[in-house]
Amino acid sequence: MCVLKLSKYLLAPLLSYVINECIIDGVFLDNLKIGKVVPIFKSEDSGIPTNYRPISVLTYLSKIFEKVLYTRLNDYFIKNNLLSQ
Repeated sequence: MCVLKLSKYLLAPLLSYVINECIIDGVFLDNLKIGKVVPIFKSEDSGIPTNYRPISVLTYLSKIFEKVLYTRLNDYFIKNNLLSQ
C-alpha cells in the first residue's frame, strides 16, 4: 500500500482506465477476487471452531475498485431518488 500511495499520481490514470474498462465490460478481474480468510476469535472457549468468525482480507486494488463502484452506485441511486428512507 505504501508503494501505491507514493506513486498515486503516476498510477491514478492507469488505475482509472482499468477500473472504467472493467465497469464498462462488466468484468471483475480474477486476481482481484482472491482474498485471505482469517479466523477471528469471538468469545468463550477458543477450542470451539464456532467461536470464530471468518474475515476475508482483500487486496488493496480490490478495495479501491469496490469503493469506486460503491460511490458510483450510491451517487446514481441518490440522484435518481431510488433509495427509500
